[in-house]
Amino acid sequence: MDVGWDPAHQEKYPHITFTSTDITAAGETAIKVTGDLTIKDVTKPVTIDFDIFAVKQG
Repeated sequence: MDVGWDPAHQEKYPHITFTSTDITAAGETAIKVTGDLTIKDVTKPVTIDFDIFAVKQG
């Protein structure tokens, strides 16, 4: 299976999109972001874990 970069794919599918559908706390210093990831016209639900290192207050 070739997973390398192909310029033809970039021309046909120039964009990757992520639309968040939910953000939840995962402890005091982490969040989970759930959403729909679309690559090459195929959309699948994904959840991404993020660690929060600092928050700037206003």
